[in-house]
Amino acid sequence: MKIQVCVLLISMMLLSSCATTKFYQVYEASSVDNIVLENNGMVYEDENCLITYNLWGEGGNIGFRIYNKTDKLLLLDLSNSYFILNGKANDYFRNRSFSSSGTMQTSASSSRSASTAISGINYLNFFQTNSLSAQNTLGSASSRTNAINYQEQLFIRIPPGTYKQITEFSILNSLYRDCNLLLHPRRRDVQHITFSENNTPFTFSNRLTYFFEDQDDIFEIEHAFYVSGIRNLPAGVMIERRPEEFCGQTSTINSDYYTEIAPNRFFIQYNRRNTNLKH
Repeated sequence: MKIQVCVLLISMMLLSSCATTKFYQVYEASSVDNIVLENNGMVYEDENCLITYNLWGEGGNIGFRIYNKTDKLLLLDLSNSYFILNGKANDYFRNRSFSSSGTMQTSASSSRSASTAISGINYLNFFQTNSLSAQNTLGSASSRTNAINYQEQLFIRIPPGTYKQITEFSILNSLYRDCNLLLHPRRRDVQHITFSENNTPFTFSNRLTYFFEDQDDIFEIEHAFYVSGIRNLPAGVMIERRPEEFCGQTSTINSDYYTEIAPNRFFIQYNRRNTNLKH
């Protein structure tokens, strides 16, 4: 009887230690307007510029890459550009001051040495005289820090045939709870809830303004998205271990890779909670 109890306790300990403690809430987004989903991004293009989004990352990255297709200097007007989440507008321009610093270090040293002769019988039983020397080194070091302060600019200037990456906001930072989503699902219990543009819990967009130097025309565009699907996944479904492959060669070491990665998806990572709630 005692043996059976011990076996049961050990089994319970093993099961609890193997239980998944890390989970991921994965969001899928759809675009409202003329944005094309490609392998490496969601792409908008007009006669002047090409704008690419890749939402993938924790919390969702609503940043974008803007490429100037023209032979003129393009200016993105941050004072009239906004990230909008569920109707709340967030300014891209916030009139901030930034500081960058660098440290330069210099050193100097001086040394003094002395020597003396030591005579005696060596291990071959021969008489030998050696010179023993000692050296003292004195050193000093100094460092100087240079700081550069600069003010946030109203306009981002993009030369012809080049691009700039704009990164400022995350989309979400807290879990979405739903009666159709298990909070701590096992692999076989994963549920997927979907939404339309009309009943989605989250809509978000970038409203951007740009113009060209020495021209009066002002261009205003808005790229709108909505969350069209949400899943809660255990770490074993979200992450797989496999060897890296490059140039036809396979590594002997396994690494972690996300299984759900896509430019129109993002995630929030969370840990198992001490709660009796299922959802």
